[in-house]
Amino acid sequence: MTNTLYSERDDVYLVELAWPTESPAEQWQKLLEVLAALDREAHALGALAGTLQVELGQGSPLAEWPAGTSTELREALRARASEVDAQPVELQLHAQPLVVLPDERLEVTDFDSPELWSPGPLPLAAVDDPAPAGLRTWRIAGTPPQHSTGYPLVVRITGELSPWARRLSLDVRSRYDLWLPTRFDGTPNPIGAANAELLANWFRRIAEATGAK
Repeated sequence: MTNTLYSERDDVYLVELAWPTESPAEQWQKLLEVLAALDREAHALGALAGTLQVELGQGSPLAEWPAGTSTELREALRARASEVDAQPVELQLHAQPLVVLPDERLEVTDFDSPELWSPGPLPLAAVDDPAPAGLRTWRIAGTPPQHSTGYPLVVRITGELSPWARRLSLDVRSRYDLWLPTRFDGTPNPIGAANAELLANWFRRIAEATGAK
């Protein structure tokens, strides 16, 4: 059995990318380009879908539009954005990523609880992909049975057009130490280092394909 620690104290930022944009039109164009690049990594990250917050006018409540990486969702978003004067604000996508592990069970421990309570294992699906010696590739297929909000990996895309920043940004966050070379308790984490390398390779390709800064 492999163990991963979970903590709500802080989100751990694993990847940060940005693209300069000067107008809402540029942000929509770049957003759709980034979603297409994420779709090309669907085998690694899983199908990504979520809700995009959209500003339809200064001072108006944010609207929520369905969005994701599939061709169908991208084309629906492209059509909707062309019909109204809108600016993308924030999109959160929950990934079901590939990970490498030494065995078939990934138990979660709540590092914030005094008794180090476990909400159960993360559900895994076997994947026939190459892996480092002694490890096997799995897909994280959901959340712990007693911790439905604890998505293991979140991709967030935000748009900003202000005097301080004019850009579209992407970050990848987790509250698990499954992608860290050092665990939350300070001990070495070779499994985390192996998974961090995988994650970095996927997003390096995305950065190169989209011209991220």
